[in-house]
Amino acid sequence: MKNTKARRDPSKKTLKRLEGLTSNPEILSRIAELAPALWQEPDTGCNEWARERFRATLGGALLEAAQRSSAQVDVEALWLDLQPRRSTARTRPASNWRV
Repeated sequence: MKNTKARRDPSKKTLKRLEGLTSNPEILSRIAELAPALWQEPDTGCNEWARERFRATLGGALLEAAQRSSAQVDVEALWLDLQPRRSTARTRPASNWRV
């Protein structure tokens, strides 16, 4: 029984996969190469990356919420624009819609 339970536990499967990856010299080398970024001051590119990740996460959550709220919602037919736009005389100010 114990062996069957371990095979069904996704966290144990993930742990084994991670342990396997840490024995790969290419992966360890890449981690060592990228690690200093964790202690450096973020640059403007980092801020833009964080904004993009936030937009994508929020967008995914909004689409999933729409789909879960009604079985009649066809998420494939929805279009979600996450890029801020400049306001025009015919639209509301972009600051109201910026994510």
